[in-house]
Amino acid sequence: MLTELVVAAGVALATSPAPIDALDSVWVVSTPDAHQGTAFQLRDGLLLTAAHVVSGTTTVRLSIDGRGVGPTSVSAEVLLTDEALDVAVLSAPDLRKGGGIALSTTLPLAGDTVYAIGAPIDGLVLSRGQIVTSRNSGLIAASTPVDPGNSGGPLLRADGSAVGMVVEQADASGTAYAVPSAELRQVLLRAEGVPTSKPADPSTDPSTVANASSAFVPIALLIALLALAIAAITLLVVLLHRRRRPARLIITLDNEARFT
Repeated sequence: MLTELVVAAGVALATSPAPIDALDSVWVVSTPDAHQGTAFQLRDGLLLTAAHVVSGTTTVRLSIDGRGVGPTSVSAEVLLTDEALDVAVLSAPDLRKGGGIALSTTLPLAGDTVYAIGAPIDGLVLSRGQIVTSRNSGLIAASTPVDPGNSGGPLLRADGSAVGMVVEQADASGTAYAVPSAELRQVLLRAEGVPTSKPADPSTDPSTVANASSAFVPIALLIALLALAIAAITLLVVLLHRRRRPARLIITLDNEARFT
């Protein structure tokens, strides 16, 4: 596969073994309507690419040279597309086993060196650049040279892990934009049938609200019993006060005692 590699100017191959190793997990995507893009393998038979690359089709061809023929060419099925993120998941059971690119678990920092692999021509191109900003309107921005055929290709750290997937380019500035690895992971999980929705807000979950309400029942009952006890004691005090005989007042007038 390395014989098919076209290296962009300024890339030091000898000092970047991990990105070069990742080439064996990157493929040229060819669609029935002659569109071309890039896909990269995560593990056996499972790949990611840009949704706009496979738009309007359910099957594509994967190859190392873009011609979509020969022993290195295999068919891939579009499992899932997320138009909002511009991400698609492909399944290629006949893809050679082994290899794969890991998705990074952290965002890169501005100034970090990154590598893009893509297929702007009939073959794969490795180019190098730097992170411009960690996020820009939800995308990672890098000064890595890319062209339209790079869409769907990985944006790699020096260790070969993917911090994102290239989906756009800015013609004026030469900036590449990539979907961050965290979003890629969420799309991948959905394709595998793993729920990715956020946990329900306990304050709006009916079962949680019911359980919370039931927890207050003993307290409310205790307060009611306490209020009832206080009322009973107050009533008892009033009744005892009314039954008490009035005090006798002795008034002495002219040495004569009189009772009132």
